[in-house]
Amino acid sequence: MNRNNRFEFFEPLYIKVTVGLLLGVLFAIVLGPHTGAWAYDAIHWEAIGAPPSGEHWFGTDNAGRDLFARTMIGGRVSLLIAVLATTVSFCIGVPWGAISGYLGGTTDQIMMRIVDGMYAIPYVLIVIVLVVMFGRNIYLLFIAIGAVSWLDVSRIVRGQALVLKAAPFVASARAMGLPEFRIVARHVVPNVIGSAIVFATLMIPSVIISESFISFLGLGVQEPMTSLGVLIADGSKNIYAAPWQLAFPTGLLTVLLLLMTVLGERLRRMVTGAERSLI
Repeated sequence: MNRNNRFEFFEPLYIKVTVGLLLGVLFAIVLGPHTGAWAYDAIHWEAIGAPPSGEHWFGTDNAGRDLFARTMIGGRVSLLIAVLATTVSFCIGVPWGAISGYLGGTTDQIMMRIVDGMYAIPYVLIVIVLVVMFGRNIYLLFIAIGAVSWLDVSRIVRGQALVLKAAPFVASARAMGLPEFRIVARHVVPNVIGSAIVFATLMIPSVIISESFISFLGLGVQEPMTSLGVLIADGSKNIYAAPWQLAFPTGLLTVLLLLMTVLGERLRRMVTGAERSLI
């Protein structure tokens, strides 16, 4: 994206508002736990299940822990897992799709059949297998989610590689006698990386949902650490007696997903428009 495109990205008013809100949410997630008066794992016996107040902004949970600090920590953990899982899927999916699309033929068929086969495996099953083998670990989350999410990345990159395969600069590289894998590394991957990054921005919200779902099932983040999925699972048990325990984590999750989806969709439209203008 060149300099003019970067300015065009921020032209609509709703994008400026979205960026400002997202920065505010990220600022709260990163610094929020340090600005409050309470630690996320500190227990206050005198305020168990307390509603929101000036002392505890989001109230407390059934163990007497400050819900504001736990919600901010939970948002940070969920976002971190999403970014790491997306990075894992990006690192696997980009080279896989580039090699498959460029080489074509039997290699392409075999690599894509592997992708199709992995599509049939639910990511929850992968998490369960990893938990049984290695125990509950926060790192298993982004490994398991990333090990499945890269499938979509590889398909998108493969489609781009099929187009680039016939590009004049790729034909020139072949005429110069460059090895195929060097052509992929120097000419194909750099030209598909933009589309892959755009897809990655759209994938982060879906990964956050996946992490929240896994943690909701009790297979993800474990106490005393927390995540939005854990908080939502705990809050759903007290939806009538203490609705704030569900409302605040769910609200933060909804806001995060909405803002990141809007920005990702805006970026996708700009990149798609730029690609069409080059055709």
